[in-house]
Formats: sequence, C-alpha cells, structure tokens
Amino acid sequence: FGGDRFTVITYTDIASQQQKTITLDPENAIRLKMFYDFFTMWDHQPFWNEDYGIDKTSGLGKSIPYDFDLALSCQFNSPSALGDYFINAIQALPVEKQPLYKTLLMAASRQIFGDAASLTAMLSSIDRFPFSVEKERLREFTRIQFYSFASYFGSDAFAQALSMPHEPFAVAAALLGTQVLEKQKAQFLSSCKRPALGDFSKGHTFRVLPKPTLKITWGADSDIVFLSPHAYFEVEATAGSEPLKIQVVK
Repeated sequence: FGGDRFTVITYTDIASQQQKTITLDPENAIRLKMFYDFFTMWDHQPFWNEDYGIDKTSGLGKSIPYDFDLALSCQFNSPSALGDYFINAIQALPVEKQPLYKTLLMAASRQIFGDAASLTAMLSSIDRFPFSVEKERLREFTRIQFYSFASYFGSDAFAQALSMPHEPFAVAAALLGTQVLEKQKAQFLSSCKRPALGDFSKGHTFRVLPKPTLKITWGADSDIVFLSPHAYFEVEATAGSEPLKIQVVK
C-alpha cells in the first residue's frame, strides 16, 4: 500500500496484480484525520480497520473506518501537531489545489469545534452508548479535548499559517486558557491511570484458567494473505483484596 492518505491511496490488486489508485474525497480525508486525532485512534491503516467506498457522483473515494477498540486511550493528542500535519500536507499540494483544501479545512474545523452545539451532540452520543462504560470519564475527555482543539483551530495563528482570514469561533468566549487546560489534562491523566496488579511474589495470586478460546483472523500485506491465530486465555488474579479477571491474548 502507498499514497499519502490525504489525497490518494495506492494498492496492488491481488487478483490482477495491477497497481491501482483511489483518489480521496478532500473533505472526507480532512474530517477523518480530525476524527482519528481527536479520539486517539492509531490502529488504522489502509485496508486495516479502514475500507473505502467510491462516491458514484464524484468518483472519489471515502474512507470507512471501523474497529475502535484501541481508541480513547489515556492520552491527549496535540491539536498543534494535527495542525502542522494539515499545513505541511496542503503546502505539498500543487498550488492550484491548495485553496480548496484550505477552505474545506477551515470550514470543517469551524463546524466541528466552533460551536458549542457540536460538543453537546458529542456528549449526548456518549449518553446514548448502550454499554456499561465509564461514561463520565468519556465525557470529561471529550470536553477537555474539544476546548483544546477549539482553542487551536480557532486561533489567529492557525489562520495565519494557512494564509486565511481569521474569524473567531462562536465558542471563543467559553474557551479556557492554556494553563487551565493543561491543569485539567494533568488531573484527568492522573485519574485515568490504572494501578499495577502488584508483586505476585508477595502473596498475590495469578492463575491461568484452562481451555483458551482460539480465534483466527486474516489480513493482507501487499500480495500476501496471512492468517493470525490468537488464543484467548482467561486469567484470575488477586492484588491485595481485589479479585480481578483478565483476558490474555497470545
């Protein structure tokens, strides 16, 4: 696989052995990159937890991400690093294409991070999540990350870096200062850490249960198709007075 994942994806068709190219929809590529960085989603590559569909009207490819089990880790991605990625990617484009990407980037960042209604919609989607998870922790992560991204993408410095006019976001009055945001991030990360199980040589127990579950997945690398067997072991552990159940994959 190849391509910059911003304008094109290239791949080798396994059946025909021909090199093929998917020209990506600019707006979809911009929004997908924002989505990945906002929610710390790194387990995605071309055709790995990410498929593509072709818009019948435009003929452009749109990414279809799935499998988000490694998203929302206990870390915050830097919005300035994402901004640098966009700036460098756009500057590498032919001059005649740059204005379109700049306009789409500014519009997407304003729609997503420029209005408090967007944050409300995100928090509401967490409330509707049908599984038992730490929803308050998810809400807190989303609030902090939203205001962090809004502060950066709504800044005059970002607009200047793109040589675009600066129009303050509607949420500008509600934005928190850098020191307040960094303090909130530090507090969140401290509370997000999981304690270690402890030293099992000092009275703690650790027992692997019998009969692991075997699952076989498949993937593709260039023109090679491979199978990956995984054995899922259930483990019982006691750290102090806390009984735990763990799943170990081998």
